Amino acid sequence: ASDQLFAANDSIFMLAESETFDHVNNGYFHTIYGWGMHHLFNDIAKGTKNANSIDSLLAIKKGEITQGMYMNFITNHDENSWNGTIAERMGANGEPMAILAGTLTGMPLVYSGQESGSTKRLRFFEKDTVEWGSYSKTDLYQTINRLHHEQEALWNGSYGAQPVFIGVDSDNALAWTRSKGKSEVAVAVNFGDEAVSISMRHEGNPLEKFDQWQSVWGNVAASDEVNIAAHSASVWVKSN
Repeated sequence: ASDQLFAANDSIFMLAESETFDHVNNGYFHTIYGWGMHHLFNDIAKGTKNANSIDSLLAIKKGEITQGMYMNFITNHDENSWNGTIAERMGANGEPMAILAGTLTGMPLVYSGQESGSTKRLRFFEKDTVEWGSYSKTDLYQTINRLHHEQEALWNGSYGAQPVFIGVDSDNALAWTRSKGKSEVAVAVNFGDEAVSISMRHEGNPLEKFDQWQSVWGNVAASDEVNIAAHSASVWVKSN
């Protein structure tokens, strides 16, 4: 099955609701669902898998997809109805998981109700409504979408950059940078119950010139070593 997504220039963008590599490698679709990564997101959020498993899985996936891209997500119509809401599956890690899915690689998916912080399982075969109101997650998803538009490093597929992971001494945290042209983005996420101190120094790491970086999510200033609170994420971009 496929969804037709329309780009800004009114051309048709094709998403395959599968993780079959031939669908993109042969040019039938532009992107496929990152099902394997999504299941790993669920496991990491629950604490049954280490955060660094993402680096290993991403290395495998990069070798299997020769063109097109993945659509990463923390919920969709199937997951929400059959396996539970973000709150049910990810608990306190819903927000850092959204940052992870939205900045790691590929194209992020935002499903109905995510921006409202909905905790409702929508009925699958009957008309149902999203519980709107406070829009508690609006800033989160506006930030992710804005970064995708403004930062070339986060652009989709071959138009953007692949993540370069930073060594983190924790099973519950992950940090990486993505750089392309003048666009440089750094991200740190912590899915554990305790704060994690992360050294952002590594060979070629753009965060060395801290005064050129600004925090766009998480309110943590860029520095040699950053402290990421439990169940949170921080994002920095380099000022041009």
